[in-house]
This record gives sequence, structure tokens and C-alpha cells, in this order.
Amino acid sequence: MKLFLYFSVLYVLSAVGIVFLFRDNPIVLLTSVANTSGNILSVLTEVFAVFLAGAFLIFALFGMQTLKERSVEVGLAVAVCLILPAAFTLIKTSMPFITPFFADPFFASLDKALHFGTDPWELVHALPATVILDRLLPFYLSGWALPAFFLPIFVAATDGDAGRRHRTMVLFVFSWVVIGNILAIAGMSAGPVFYDRLLGSDRFAMLVSELKTSGVATSSVGATQEFLWAVYTAKAQAMGSGISAFPSVHLAIATVTAIYLAERSIWFLPVGIFFVGAILLLSIYTGYHYALDGYFSIIVTIGLWVWLRKRQGDAAMRRTAAI
Repeated sequence: MKLFLYFSVLYVLSAVGIVFLFRDNPIVLLTSVANTSGNILSVLTEVFAVFLAGAFLIFALFGMQTLKERSVEVGLAVAVCLILPAAFTLIKTSMPFITPFFADPFFASLDKALHFGTDPWELVHALPATVILDRLLPFYLSGWALPAFFLPIFVAATDGDAGRRHRTMVLFVFSWVVIGNILAIAGMSAGPVFYDRLLGSDRFAMLVSELKTSGVATSSVGATQEFLWAVYTAKAQAMGSGISAFPSVHLAIATVTAIYLAERSIWFLPVGIFFVGAILLLSIYTGYHYALDGYFSIIVTIGLWVWLRKRQGDAAMRRTAAI
């Protein structure tokens, strides 16, 4: 975990450097980030509460000796969970100033072609709205946020398998940094819900109308979308801001969570599959993402996990052969 903390510190320093390189008035922007984080004390309090809960969980499940052994790991995981998303936000909000949005027409056309001439949002909007809004929509923000911000703490607190811990942390960091920043810059796109505003078209006018009719536009998801657009058009910087569609960090994190659950117990696999399916459906339904964004993230994340498993297995075999 210490290695991941070092990386997180370098990541946030790089993020600050990117703001200075590509943004006007970087000092003002960085100050505005601090100002828009007025609830930072409550966030820190919540994280500290999670830390204490993790310590209690260790003590309850494994006893005092394991608590002493893992308390440092949990503390390091808390630091990673604070630093990594903050750095991610700084870079994500700055990405359109590094590479302007260019890929939406391509992704929209490819998405439609992959689904036999129908936009995926039309397919998911054919589902009963009450099921989506009343039962699934909370998963997209609050439900997803739990593993997105606290999975490393849970892993550090409860998992005694060093190989599994390492795999999970590599996948977690990969989701934020590679999926969310590096590949996102390579395929800069805003997503269906911002398509018409960005390009001055009516390509997704029906989607926008459906979001208003269904109530998504007036929900917390709709409010978040308006916040993201306001920060983008103002060329501002704020915690939790930034627009990018391809690839989907939501689906990458959801896939990491599902993989980890399945590795802990095969009985958790259906829960993980449901979680990934719900996030994928909601990412399309709300207009945040092209279906392709989610497919790509799922496939790449699983591919990296398979490679890590094989690499660790090969290393174990070499160690055994050397004995």
C-alpha cells in the first residue's frame, strides 16, 4: 500500500503541474478548488469514520494482533482514497484544454452501428421508467461511490491475501489514472447528454426530451450534469467536476468491484454482475455515456486482471521451482 501512496502523491503533483501548464490563472483555479471544497472537513470526518470502522472490523474479525498489523495499511489506504480522486478531478477538468473534444461524432456513429442502427439509449429507455428511477438510479451516484472511494480501505482492513490486494490496487489505480485520464485524453468525448450543446446539433434532442419527461433531468443526476456543464463553460475548476465519456470510469470501477467480490467468494459473483449491469444500464439511460464507453472499460479491466493473475501465477511457479 505504501507504493500506491507514493504514486498517489506523484499523481497529485503531476495534476497540479498540468493545471499550471494548460490553464489560465492556475493559482486562481487551484484556490477555487479549495473554495468549492467547503465540505472538506465533513469529508475528512467521514473518511476518518471509515478508518475507525475498518479498525473495528479488523478487531472483530481477526483480533488485536491483526489490528496492529493492518492498522498502518488501513491508514495508507485512507490517504490513497483522499489523494487519488482529488488529483483525478484536477486533471479531468483540465483535459479539454489539453485536447479539445473531437471524438463524439465517431463514437455516436459507432455506437449506433454496433446496435444494428439504433442508439443504445433508445433501447434502455424502452424499459419501465419506475424500475430505473426508483430502484436503480441511486446506484449510479451513491451506490457506485462506495467502492470508488472506499474499496482500498476495505481491502486493507479485511484481506490477508497479498497477491489479491496487489491486483485489486493495480486495477483500482488503473481505473482512475489510465482509463479516466490517459485513455480519456486520447478519445476526448463529452457523451450523448452534452453532444448537442457541444456541437450545436439536435442529434440527441430526443434523449434530452426523454430525460426531462422521465424526471432524470430534475434528479440529482440531472443537477450534477448541469453542474459539470457550468464548470466547463466557465472554464473553471471545482471538486467533482470534469466532462469525459470514453472510456467509462464508472464501469471500470464497477468491474474492479465485481472482480474483487468474485475473488473473495464465488457466491458474490452474481452481486458483482448485477452491479456492473446496473451501472452500465444507468450510464446509457442518463446519457452520460455511449454504450461503447462501458464495453471498452469492462473488457480492458478484465483483460488487465487476467494478465495480472497470469503474471503472479508464473512468478509463484518460478519461486516454487527455485526451491
